[in-house]
Amino acid sequence: MLLAFTGLAVSFLTFVVATIGLIKGFAHFNTWYYCWAWWSVIVFVQSWTKLKKDYSLLYNKFYDFLFLSFLSVPFWLFFELINIKLRNWYYVNLPSNLSVRWLGYFIAYATVLPAIFTVKGLLDCYNRSWKLPHLFRDFLLTLSHCPRPFLMVGGLFLFVLTITFPRFCFPLAWIFLIFLLDPINEHLNLPSFLRQWGNESFSDTEKYLLSGLICGVLWESLNFWAGSKWRYSLPFFNHPKIFEMPVLGYLGFLPFAIECAVFSYLIFLLKPRILKTRFLVVIAVYILLSFVCIDIFTVHSFK
Repeated sequence: MLLAFTGLAVSFLTFVVATIGLIKGFAHFNTWYYCWAWWSVIVFVQSWTKLKKDYSLLYNKFYDFLFLSFLSVPFWLFFELINIKLRNWYYVNLPSNLSVRWLGYFIAYATVLPAIFTVKGLLDCYNRSWKLPHLFRDFLLTLSHCPRPFLMVGGLFLFVLTITFPRFCFPLAWIFLIFLLDPINEHLNLPSFLRQWGNESFSDTEKYLLSGLICGVLWESLNFWAGSKWRYSLPFFNHPKIFEMPVLGYLGFLPFAIECAVFSYLIFLLKPRILKTRFLVVIAVYILLSFVCIDIFTVHSFK
């Protein structure tokens, strides 16, 4: 518990120092504010969760937390590559030094999966969620009875629509992985949303959806104040905005949290294979090539 108290204090102090540094105009905190602030929030909430229920991923399964953070990078880079076609967001005021910029990519993208599970863990502490409308629950129940090959083909079709007609189908990027991966998880006897929906159990789904929305608001609020940041250029509904995000864009964070969950369940099963040297080399090459693509297609300005 002493370690959790220390994490609570250090993360809070780090957040305060980074925010003061940003307000005072220090270049380091202006550039790196998002990373300092968001990691502080993650550690703070993980520490609070540990104190509250004597369990959190960071403290009880530290190496799993590191594994999740590491795999968060190639996971998010998949969406960065899709964005080359979608052109829904772009980066401004990034460091001109390549090694510093790429380090920033890695540290920032490593927060994505831990953030979703961190907030979900906090909601579990208080058993908080929101009740889905009965109409939506009925839809999920109906979905759970669909043939799994049909769902997987449907997920692939949604992906093809996303990259073929990006102007109109860009929201599908935040849905298709659910249809592609969750049937696999169910078949492998991993945690599965389809199985839960079939049993008329929606609590986990409701908490993940709420986690996605909470993380979305935090992501966008911390990004808004940072010097190095992203901005959006959606083809429709680009205004009004809350922070940099168009209001309707926040809806995408809800199913995205489910995508994060189904991906994470699967990668932990594959963990022994992923940690083999040959596979790690493939991931490293994929990461580096993706960073090059981001620099070419998604970064609009340097400083």
